[in-house]
Amino acid sequence: FANGHRPTTVSGQLYDSGNGWPVAVFGVEGEIPGVLVELDPELVDVALPILDDVEDTATDLLRRVEVVTADGERAWAYHCTQAVDGLTPIERWVEQAER
Repeated sequence: FANGHRPTTVSGQLYDSGNGWPVAVFGVEGEIPGVLVELDPELVDVALPILDDVEDTATDLLRRVEVVTADGERAWAYHCTQAVDGLTPIERWVEQAER
């Protein structure tokens, strides 16, 4: 589904969910580093439902939202819809094997 990727940042705050993956909250102060993945335009309608399943948006913990990267590119990202009180803010996500 992907044609390419590049590093970028978006406004928001990243948290350690405590479940082995990070969650992001957009629309708050801060900067989240990440990777912008360019999807094949002919396959976007197929790819997005699969990505939603991977992110498990059916549980309403995460919701796909549109964000704007630091360089002005519009992109989809997954926003944490639940309260983040008690979660640890982090600067970036590092896989367990890399810690």
